[in-house]
Amino acid sequence: MNAMNARRLPAGPLLCCFLAAASPEAVAQDERQGFDHFITRQGGRLMDGERAFRFLGVNMPGLVLPYDWTRYLPERLQLPTPWEQEDAFKTLDQMNLRVVRLWNLPIRDPQESLPDGRMTWHYVQGPGRFNEKSFKVIDNLLALANKYRVRALLDLTAESGDYLGGIGTYAAHRGKKRAEFYTDSQLKEDYRATLRYVLTRTNKITGVPYREDKAILAWQFGNEMRSAPDAWLSEMAAFIKGLDANHLVSETRHRPGQPLLVDPNIDLPTRHLYAKRRSA
Repeated sequence: MNAMNARRLPAGPLLCCFLAAASPEAVAQDERQGFDHFITRQGGRLMDGERAFRFLGVNMPGLVLPYDWTRYLPERLQLPTPWEQEDAFKTLDQMNLRVVRLWNLPIRDPQESLPDGRMTWHYVQGPGRFNEKSFKVIDNLLALANKYRVRALLDLTAESGDYLGGIGTYAAHRGKKRAEFYTDSQLKEDYRATLRYVLTRTNKITGVPYREDKAILAWQFGNEMRSAPDAWLSEMAAFIKGLDANHLVSETRHRPGQPLLVDPNIDLPTRHLYAKRRSA
């Protein structure tokens, strides 16, 4: 299988500022035919209809996350605009990169709130609570993915990198420890609530349910879920396939040197590879 580089690069370095972008409504009206097939798995091969699916892709968190979140300046923690997203997709298209991996679906820290009671930018506001305005960013992304014929690999939470909101934040909402995310029945149900919302959502721009959108390559449990037990992965993979039988499921445990889990509902084992600097 293809291993995709998981370096946490924002979208910015790949963008060309002189490219124009359309509004979400224009994207829907000007959408190309999109894709003919879902990507499927036959044994150890990915298939696009009757043809093997091979690709080059890139990791681009800035398509769904605030562009310069690393600075953590409150006034800069804003989700990407349609212009920024289309600018990125034009670059992907020009480079003939046919898969883009996103990164994390952040959940709001229970200690973080806006003074006037409005929702924060986070997609998940708390267990079973979601920001409709934020999810329209993903709606627009999928419309653009169809327009530019780029498949998207979507991460549903994070163990590594959950400072934007991930498994530790799910636990914090229930007053539990981070390590309990994979074993506590309430926390597992909270994660399933997010799966239900995302996988059964209908795109407000295109009108296409996410589970029927061929631009989605796969659902990933989350970014580098290193501590996830085999039993949790199998349980959640079966739950995902029960909601959405069309799309692949990708495991991102990132445990080099250890055996991969073989499960009929997990289609894409992946490894995140990092270069080590040599000392001078």
